[in-house]
Amino acid sequence: MVNYFRKALVGATLIFVMNALANLLAFTTKIILARNLSITEYGLFYAVFNLVMFLLFFRDLGLGTALVKYIAEFKVSNKLHLITTITFVTLFFQLISSIIFSFFLYFFAGFLATSYFKEAMAESLIKLFIMYIILSVFFKMTKYILRGFQNFRVFSLFEFLKNGIILITLVIFFMFGHKTVLATAWAYVVGSLILFCILLPFAIRTFPFFQYPLISFKKTTKKMFLFGLPVLFTGIGGKVIGYLDTLILTYFGTLEQVGVYNAILPSAMLFLFVGTSLSAVVFPMTSELFAKKDFKRLTAGINLLHKYTFLFMSTMILALFSFAKLFITLSFGLKFNVGTVSFQILLVGVLFYIIAGINNNMISGIGKPKVVTITIVIAALINVTLNVILIPIYGIIGAAIATSVSYFIVFIISTIFLNRILGMKSRIMEWIKLSLLAIMFLFFINFLKDVLTFGLWANVILSITMAGTLYLLLAWLFKVWSLKELKYYFKLFRK
Repeated sequence: MVNYFRKALVGATLIFVMNALANLLAFTTKIILARNLSITEYGLFYAVFNLVMFLLFFRDLGLGTALVKYIAEFKVSNKLHLITTITFVTLFFQLISSIIFSFFLYFFAGFLATSYFKEAMAESLIKLFIMYIILSVFFKMTKYILRGFQNFRVFSLFEFLKNGIILITLVIFFMFGHKTVLATAWAYVVGSLILFCILLPFAIRTFPFFQYPLISFKKTTKKMFLFGLPVLFTGIGGKVIGYLDTLILTYFGTLEQVGVYNAILPSAMLFLFVGTSLSAVVFPMTSELFAKKDFKRLTAGINLLHKYTFLFMSTMILALFSFAKLFITLSFGLKFNVGTVSFQILLVGVLFYIIAGINNNMISGIGKPKVVTITIVIAALINVTLNVILIPIYGIIGAAIATSVSYFIVFIISTIFLNRILGMKSRIMEWIKLSLLAIMFLFFINFLKDVLTFGLWANVILSITMAGTLYLLLAWLFKVWSLKELKYYFKLFRK
């Protein structure tokens, strides 16, 4: 019998470590940009970048997620001949949509630069990103294939390699005096090409695609789109929550505001790599367990993930919440301090969105992407409404409130749906207990921060360590975790 606990833990740990390093590289890139470009230039780059990334979901068509799902399913059912077909379907339609999308951006680049971004440089930036759009199809295909076959060792390197290549390319450009917005965009274009060349051999060795001819193209295409299109709408909803605040800020505010917000938002989002790491393993594994009707291990795994993910992440996120101003100053400089309150608001939302992301990947893995679509659409509509109301009045603080409220709504709805689909009991009291413990941890750390007088870094280390110890002790007293439970899972891992 497959040891799914061991498989999940090893896979998630590997991806977690590599994603942590990848996020560190991405964060370093943002620091270099923030300290070498003006706030206006920084804001312009991310205003254009976010618009392109938001619209790219129309290109994806949901086929990437469908490819991951059906590779896992066809592997279990030994329908290997269909794996080549679904891979070709995904590549073909994403290329077609990318070309159409690129033509649209090229011809409207001038209009967007003058009427939306209000900056002439945006036109050249948009046209340069067209190359990235085309190249991204190919390197993302390798990512889907590696994830579908659960080749977690190579898959875990994806974001690390991408961010590392972009960072190195950017540093080289800057060293030779090209400290411009366009040089930053070129780093992304060059990085995507190099990444594809590195990962292609691994993807080809994962499965002998050329040994199996294309069959049932029309039927397979229909199957892929029936699963993928709901995922497309889910993705668009997610992008609305993640990017609409920046898009509305660009229109109603200034590029300086966009610059500050796009320093603090990605900083808060750094913690989402935990959910991403777990989801990368959980999605194909959930699909496999559900196909085998192994509901016992599936529900046990969900309860385990929820509790320990929240317990672990709340300490890290709330510790950063307490030292938010210090973090922003050290990372980006004093000129970005105006975003401190917005950063704290976003951190709270991210804590719950980590769990929500795991929930949604499990629901999709079960084969219910429409449920995820409903969840995200509801949250996205609320996000749009709040952004339109709050951003013109409160600026980046309004954007942060809208995003965090949307994240919390996704958490609530996805948890309810997951419980209903699998017939799990509601665990409201456990969530309340975890939330109260997190609030107590925040109180402890802020109290200690104010009373300790050993110097800046000594106060930071001591307050986090002491508050964290009290937090774990209280969690043990409230029976949130126990040594017996940890020993049980350790034994399960060793089997």
